[in-house]
Amino acid sequence: MSKVKVDFSDGFGKIDEIATKGTKVAADALKEEVIKEISEGRSPVARVRRRFQRYSGSYRKAIDKGRYKNFNKRKRPVNLKLSGKLHDSIFSTPKGRNRVIIGFNNFLADIHNRQGAGKSRTVRRMLPTKTGETFTNNILIAVGNKLKKLANQILR
Repeated sequence: MSKVKVDFSDGFGKIDEIATKGTKVAADALKEEVIKEISEGRSPVARVRRRFQRYSGSYRKAIDKGRYKNFNKRKRPVNLKLSGKLHDSIFSTPKGRNRVIIGFNNFLADIHNRQGAGKSRTVRRMLPTKTGETFTNNILIAVGNKLKKLANQILR
């Protein structure tokens, strides 16, 4: 009988490194991609209206009259960016080895996402908070690509 002892500790160590660093990479990529979609006027939530519903008539008139001139506000895209506070309030935190917590530290984000903003109560979904919802394929693919890049760097 022939026997060979094979040591895989180096390989398993690299897998642990991928898992540890991967969650941080995924958290950063997810945050980046969500802000990118919102800034371009699109919902990052899969299977909802892709483009955000346009601003109300009175809000568009106020933009035309120059009320938000200091913020360089435009009617399109509907990017939910006026002062930048909502966009700046996004956070994305690794939780364990395979989970990411993402959210906004701004009460207006929750209003836009769940109950709707303004007199018309227009809902503009920014996070998949309902059961069974997820992010769009574009976002999931972008995060996956960042994770593949990390794995390739570590396994070289």
